[in-house]
Amino acid sequence: MNRGFWDQLDKPIIALSPMDGVTDAAYRYIADKYGQPDILFTEFTSVEGIAAGAEKLLSAFVYHKSKTPIVGQIFGSTPKDFYKVVFVLAEMGFDGVDINMGCPDPHVAKKGGGAGLIKTPQLAREIIIASKNGLKDWSEGKKIESVGLPENIITWVNNFVSKNKITVFRKELPVSVKTRIGYDKPVTKEWIENLLSVEPTNISLHGRTLKQLYSGEANWDEIALAASLAKRTKTTLLGNGDIKSLIDAKDKIKKYKTDELSSVELHLETLQFLTLRN
Repeated sequence: MNRGFWDQLDKPIIALSPMDGVTDAAYRYIADKYGQPDILFTEFTSVEGIAAGAEKLLSAFVYHKSKTPIVGQIFGSTPKDFYKVVFVLAEMGFDGVDINMGCPDPHVAKKGGGAGLIKTPQLAREIIIASKNGLKDWSEGKKIESVGLPENIITWVNNFVSKNKITVFRKELPVSVKTRIGYDKPVTKEWIENLLSVEPTNISLHGRTLKQLYSGEANWDEIALAASLAKRTKTTLLGNGDIKSLIDAKDKIKKYKTDELSSVELHLETLQFLTLRN
């Protein structure tokens, strides 16, 4: 497993969670400057859309120069399109790729993406494998022009790289996953074991099911269960949900014994982030 920047982070990790419609380039810049998170994630972007030539979707990947690692988040249900689109993220200079398997939006889930992948565990594994294979091929010299992406997408990426004077080194980037504890009920053990079997570098786990959306309370007992499973592997696990302050975060670490598990970190809610470090 290639862990990339993940092994260079101090623990616990305090990351800026991705949220569609919120954590755009401007928001990330402000959060990075004043909140100083350990990791930045982009909003999620459809691999099928990019693979079909939807150039406007690439605006979600625009980012500022920073020493903070930034990870591009993508979603969808087509492994071959994940393979193609990771070339875009690698060429643009991202530090990692995150696959969204947790979005509860019905427009996403009913098409088999986001949290809809919880119902298709084999497809979820295939997507992770396809993404890792794409990044491996890229690191070994395969060109973005040879993977079947539309010409306008390739042109946009090349222009972005040139305009921003981005220099990339062909090294294999880490693949992580953002997900939930279940679809209509918690299936944490089965679901997390399924993901761990294909060795993502990190799993960020929101303590709610898709059915809950953002209602009720995040189930940190289920996050603790996932943490115990990840402890036996090289995959880190970040807990997410209902963290209102750094004090609250530290209390959750203590209560759920995450500070006793070497592979468990902390993931703070994005909308509350700016007030947490100041």
